[in-house]
Amino acid sequence: MAGYAHDIANGDRSGLVSRYDPAGTFLLVAGRLEFELHSEIAEEYAKRWSPPSSFEWRDLHFATAGADAVVRGHFVWGGASGPLLFTYTGLLRCRQGLLFIRLEEESPVSSE
Repeated sequence: MAGYAHDIANGDRSGLVSRYDPAGTFLLVAGRLEFELHSEIAEEYAKRWSPPSSFEWRDLHFATAGADAVVRGHFVWGGASGPLLFTYTGLLRCRQGLLFIRLEEESPVSSE
């Protein structure tokens, strides 16, 4: 997760894409679930994604799910209008000794 944070904070698009499951990934953002092929994720990072001004994981917790792992916690995304807090849940699939993101959920935390 430290390497993932490094890629986000430094705008390393190819590094980010390499973290996703080559078979595709389920993305749940603000309650909307989509399945994206690896090529679609690469296109998203290449054309529509911009790095934050800062990025920090908080309160990460890990649990095993067989050979795979589940991670949950929060992250703070530094934006032009200030920092934004999000919840994060990921299912990381182990393939050939490496972990790849198979499912990723991100939801903004209300400031209310």
